[in-house]
Amino acid sequence: MSSSALKKQAQAVLDDLKASANKADSSTRKVLEKQHGQILVINKKRFMTTLSQLVPQTARLEKS
Repeated sequence: MSSSALKKQAQAVLDDLKASANKADSSTRKVLEKQHGQILVINKKRFMTTLSQLVPQTARLEKS
């Protein structure tokens, strides 16, 4: 997913949460708080560069 598409998706979720936060009968926040885990977005190129600096053997994996 491109950065702009991800930003649009995240903004839509945030807008929905903000809209539902003001409603007394909304269960959106309760459901959200019950969820375990997080969303993690990793830039693969940056990650592999950092990893290959820390563990030189991984440099071969990056080129595969």
